[in-house]
Order: sequence, then C-alpha cells, then structure tokens
Amino acid sequence: MRYPSRTVYTGVSAGFSGSAMSVKYELEVREVEKPVKVPDEVKDRLKGLSPKLVSKMKKEVVDCPVLGREVPFLQCYFCPNFVRRVKGVVHCKGLPLQHAHRAG
Repeated sequence: MRYPSRTVYTGVSAGFSGSAMSVKYELEVREVEKPVKVPDEVKDRLKGLSPKLVSKMKKEVVDCPVLGREVPFLQCYFCPNFVRRVKGVVHCKGLPLQHAHRAG
C-alpha cells in the first residue's frame, strides 16, 4: 500500500513499532528523464558506490516536506531525517534541519 507524499501517520496504526514511530512522512520516489544536479557535499559522500547505481539514483527525486521543494533522492538519502527507503517510498522524520544542511 502506497501513501501519498506528505501523509502523516503514527507508527502504531501503520503496523510498525520501535524507532519507526518517529517517522512523520512517507514520500514516493519519482523518476525524471534528465539527471538532477546533486549538491557537492553529497557528491563527496558517493565515493565507492557503483557508478551505474549512482547514475540511476541521479534520475530520482522526492518532494521534501521539510525544505518545501523537490530534491534529488541522493540528497534525501544523506539527510539526517532519512530513515529508510522501501519499495520506492522514503520514510522521513520530518524534523527541522540545521541551516548548514539546507544549502544545495
């Protein structure tokens, strides 16, 4: 079952327990035709990953409820709010970000 982006739910009612209760949003990962520009701070952290995998993930975006805009999935992945990605859905804590992370 997929939840539309910006859906707020509690972990207990969704069938989860433990740390999953801190998840506030479930965001659908969408594919775009052209690769999205990834911030330099994220590019530095991609060393050692498969170039084919990185190329594929550069074409994926998420509507970030914290920043209020569309962001590349790779930026979402390295965000402190990222919890997990399951079957094309990102689980996000939804907490406010420090100013340094917003750049990009």
